[in-house]
Amino acid sequence: MVRLASTDKSTLHTRLIRKYKSCEEDLKWATRGLIGTVTKGTAVPIIQNRVEDAGFKDIDIIPLGAEKVFVHSLLGANVAEVVKEARSFFDLIFSSLVGWTKEVMPFQRGAWIRLYGIPIHTWNENFF
Repeated sequence: MVRLASTDKSTLHTRLIRKYKSCEEDLKWATRGLIGTVTKGTAVPIIQNRVEDAGFKDIDIIPLGAEKVFVHSLLGANVAEVVKEARSFFDLIFSSLVGWTKEVMPFQRGAWIRLYGIPIHTWNENFF
């Protein structure tokens, strides 16, 4: 973790930021996959079923948040080659498929929260 301190003396804050260093093996695994943008907001289980029904049993779809997914092979193959051979099929499901890089991050994530006994007038971004 990295400790950050404010330079303003009137408000001395300490914030801890988590730092994570990936294993080399994990980075190699991720580079064999693709980041896809789902068209029309289709749910990931439906996309997975369509891909399997088309005969791609070893392709796995992992949701990343928003409409982004990670597409990889369960057998460890390079997914880009598979997609290249069946480009017309994958273009029906994804508006874009690009190689994975460390910088690719979804810009939003959805979450469901179940709250009991919290008055509705206290609900705001700071509360959550």
